[in-house]
Amino acid sequence: MCVQVTATVLCSDGAVAASSVALNAVSAALMCSDIPWQGPLAAVQIAHDASDDDAGQTTIQPTSEQLLDCGLSGIFVGTADTALLADFQGREVSKKAMRSALQAAKAATEQILRSQHKLVSQQTSAKPVKPSQGYSGCDPAAEASIMAIAVPLVKDILSDGNADMSRVQRLDALREAKTQVVEKLTRQGVYRFQALRSVGSGCATQTDVDFVWQDVQSMVIRDMMTKDNLRPDGRGLIDSRPASYQVGVLPVVHGSALAGQGQSQALVTATIGEADDQAKSEGITGQTSKQLMVQFGDRMAAAAEASTSGRDRIPDPVRQRVRRNTGRMLESRLAAAFPSTPFPFAVRLNVDVLAADGSETMAALCAASLALADAGVPVRAQVAGTQVAAFTASGHPHALDWNQSNGRSSGTDSQQDASLYEIVIDPQEAESSVSDLLLQLVGTEEGITGLHVESLQKGGVPFEVVTAALSSGWQGLQEQHSKLGDIKAQLARHVTNKMGRVVVPQDKVGKLIGPRGAVINKIRSDTGSLLSVEEAVEQSEDATVHFFCPDTRQATAVEQAIRGATGVDLFEGSVHTVKVVRLMDYGAIVEFPSGSSSLLHISQLSSTRVKRIEDVLSLGQELQVKVMGHDARGNLQISHKALSALFDAAQGDRVGEDKAADSPPAMRPYQAVNARFRQSDKGSRDFRQQKPRIIQSS
Repeated sequence: MCVQVTATVLCSDGAVAASSVALNAVSAALMCSDIPWQGPLAAVQIAHDASDDDAGQTTIQPTSEQLLDCGLSGIFVGTADTALLADFQGREVSKKAMRSALQAAKAATEQILRSQHKLVSQQTSAKPVKPSQGYSGCDPAAEASIMAIAVPLVKDILSDGNADMSRVQRLDALREAKTQVVEKLTRQGVYRFQALRSVGSGCATQTDVDFVWQDVQSMVIRDMMTKDNLRPDGRGLIDSRPASYQVGVLPVVHGSALAGQGQSQALVTATIGEADDQAKSEGITGQTSKQLMVQFGDRMAAAAEASTSGRDRIPDPVRQRVRRNTGRMLESRLAAAFPSTPFPFAVRLNVDVLAADGSETMAALCAASLALADAGVPVRAQVAGTQVAAFTASGHPHALDWNQSNGRSSGTDSQQDASLYEIVIDPQEAESSVSDLLLQLVGTEEGITGLHVESLQKGGVPFEVVTAALSSGWQGLQEQHSKLGDIKAQLARHVTNKMGRVVVPQDKVGKLIGPRGAVINKIRSDTGSLLSVEEAVEQSEDATVHFFCPDTRQATAVEQAIRGATGVDLFEGSVHTVKVVRLMDYGAIVEFPSGSSSLLHISQLSSTRVKRIEDVLSLGQELQVKVMGHDARGNLQISHKALSALFDAAQGDRVGEDKAADSPPAMRPYQAVNARFRQSDKGSRDFRQQKPRIIQSS
């Protein structure tokens, strides 16, 4: 049976999220219908103050402003006795605060459940309830014969005696065992082609084998966990697989990192962009932009799959939704790694899962955090994650039916069976795909930053299982951070800071940008850097120019270019080397190394009079100028003549040192200029001597 429910948001004030309201509306609609299901369920969104004591204040259905101010927020979905889904984001909160938030959310769902029951009781006429069709896709009469053959084969493959098997070897062995099941059924005369299928005859077809095969693996692994405390790879229940980390694996990109968790591997590349490169989207609350974008890729080749055909190769719908939302989950979890100060650039992370054998999402999270640091982002703390799976003794309902058909008793009360469960840290794909609960815990060394709980069992799992899995996940998270110790030390030694900032006056921002962005674009093209201007709120305050240099050797050049373009380094008395870019009758336009230009007046070229500018300067010529200040309009005043006079004065000082001791002291710069003028031909005459008057007689 396939049921499709559509939730339509008719209006929204933009303050409260509509996700929890939509889930409650769907539950109420199903309760009032004749569709069989194990409802009702309730969804609640909370904001918790994240205090370490159990008396922390909790806000139900918080507004967007309250979500920004709180230390822990999230959504919880559950029934009266079980938990179905939980997703929380926190600011490095403790395990106790996270447990307190879960308990508060669970208590808040009780009122919503009572409201739904009250709505059903108000119906004037009860609708007939359609009986459940049970196990669709498999002939119940043929199920027992298939499982009797398949269970011993699967047990032999998944036993701890084959702990050295890789995932590919295990998949090949399971496919071969599946073929043996068909061969044995054929020899027994109970196998039929699909066209000759007869429901209730006890004969099995390929469709029946395909549908039972996953249930056989689920039952075998569950029995190993809950009864024998064994795992297919020989580990203990709380033991995690070896982890490996590498940074800077790709030489061209801004940042890259490779993380491995057992046989699972994830490669993440980081690309830094300007603020205008942020991803913009239009939603019900208006236009939003994301500073961090994560593109998650889960290839079929990573799971040793060539196609998506066959029930054993298609993950269940819950896991499909998890994979589609993995990118958004990583974005929210990596928020704890971003700098505490406003970050002026956009970041894009490309995640490629190279090999998938369980916990590949957590490996991608660790690699993403390391790639940010390798790209030069001043991360606040490294983020790690661990995955936990829970196996309850209740198991799959069809596995219980097989147990009863073989004379073994199994309880029907889910609460009674829930007392027998086992928690497994860092599950493999063979374990997580048949588990009853998956929990992902993310955080730094200081505390938890994210929690995702998902029930894979129909009807959910008891709330006590979630709290027990949280405690085991905290233990696994601390172990992951201990494994990150060596790579953190390597990052501290080798990764250089590729970002910087320059504080400039607010009125100089226009000069940095230049006409139509000519100056700032020239700095970008010459240095290969990214620039972001953060203008001041008040005119009296200074603006900040942030820059990112993929090549750290260009960082100094970028900073000098910014200072030169804005005039921060063009203070009175500073000397700079400029290049002539244009000649005019009254002077020359010279260009500073930063790209800014200024007028060098013809009167500031030399101590002597210059008739034609072409006599002393040419295009492309480089010379030194001295900053003399600014005029009334704020234009920069530069001079080459001032440097020439100082140079001549210095030369005169050195010559004077060789003279006799009774020689007069070194002259000042203006005195040297006057003395040189008197010694020239034009200065040979004494202008102070009066000219003789010629008197003409009558």
